Amino acid sequence: MINHIGVGWVRGDGMMSFCEYCGAEYEKGEEICPKCERKLNVVHLEAKRVEIERKRRIVELRKRGFTRGFAERRAGAEVQGPPEIDPEELKKAKKASFMDRAIAKIIDSAIVGIIPNILLPIIGGIVAGALYYGNFYISRGQTPGMILTGIKVVSADGHPITVNQAIKRYLAFTFLSGIPTLGIGYLMYFRDPQRQTLHDRIANTYVISLEDQLQDVIGDERGLNE
Repeated sequence: MINHIGVGWVRGDGMMSFCEYCGAEYEKGEEICPKCERKLNVVHLEAKRVEIERKRRIVELRKRGFTRGFAERRAGAEVQGPPEIDPEELKKAKKASFMDRAIAKIIDSAIVGIIPNILLPIIGGIVAGALYYGNFYISRGQTPGMILTGIKVVSADGHPITVNQAIKRYLAFTFLSGIPTLGIGYLMYFRDPQRQTLHDRIANTYVISLEDQLQDVIGDERGLNE
């Protein structure tokens, strides 16, 4: 099965693509057409290949009886496209200061402390915190506290933060970085060249400053969500 994707072609198995200029077949990962020697639109083709694979996976899950919403989330987690931001650029990005991170944490902790008393008296603080942090990490990479201090949590591999990463990060800073390690999990920030705390390492995330990186690394305030 061959799928036409507007710029070039990609075979249904996602392993071979076809040059948009001469139609020659080339293998995944090549950047120059082996026949006409023109530069291939690899990023576009790779994105389309991933889209095809995701749709195929959704169909498979639907046939097994899963709901469409679950199938789409599962397929999105299993089939990842090229990173939205070069991981090497993220390493070079200016990391958030410890003070900014501390202020953001204080603001978010205050908000999470209010939520159970007003909205979730039965569920409790831990679940409220998981919902709060998880939602903001996944949706935009910023909690309200991070928005106010101009910092953002991003996945170190350049992809959007996954549900798994959001859960790991929340559980790690809740149960490991603070009291259980006598604060050492947070103090690792000062010894790490990428300014990662214990929960950053566990979740494979960075916290970057948006102050100097809006144009050079993530474009604008929407960052990784575009």
